[in-house]
Amino acid sequence: MDDSQLAALADHLLARRQTILENWRRAVAGDVSLSTASTLARKEFYDHIPAVLDAFDEILRARYLAQKKAATAEQKTRAADHGLHRWHHGYNQRDVMREWSHLHLCLIDELENYSRLIGGTEAEVMPAARRALAQLCNDGIVESAARYAELQQLEAKGRVGDLENAIEELTQLDQQRREILRRAVHDVRSSFGVIKNISDQLGDQETDESAKTEYLSLLQKSVA
Repeated sequence: MDDSQLAALADHLLARRQTILENWRRAVAGDVSLSTASTLARKEFYDHIPAVLDAFDEILRARYLAQKKAATAEQKTRAADHGLHRWHHGYNQRDVMREWSHLHLCLIDELENYSRLIGGTEAEVMPAARRALAQLCNDGIVESAARYAELQQLEAKGRVGDLENAIEELTQLDQQRREILRRAVHDVRSSFGVIKNISDQLGDQETDESAKTEYLSLLQKSVA
């Protein structure tokens, strides 16, 4: 396969980059099932996608396997960064995947238009470009979903940690409450024990009046 033809396709896509991004933005804006994107400014909406397309450009131009592998790794990294950006802006998993789907369709349209406009391309060129594009969008969806799963796990761990802390605090409060009740019961029992003993002494006919006066004072203190 003539590498120069893939490079020519890369040149075409690079020249059409802004148009591709605008078409993608309009497609997302026209999707009635998506609303979060409407809250993002233009640059914020594009986010890491231009860098993803740069990596795709390098893949199309790569002449050696090592170059293609490096560009593919960069493509995955930028796709993951884009997914992370979307989660931080309140996107759910379905919304991000639909955005990737719209981008895929916009790029497919560009490939088809190029194929119609430019004659004489080798039979293997466009299928290779389509496979590379499919890999791009597949990586975008997979890496975005992976970031979403990671964030969910981190959030779940945080919630578990908060729950464990709350349980620990409740346990400590319950122990404090039990200790307060234990002391209160002990104090009440002690006071009633004193009151009972004093009552017995006051009811004893042999107790003299001076002792009764003292017992009465103790009784009042115990009651208080």
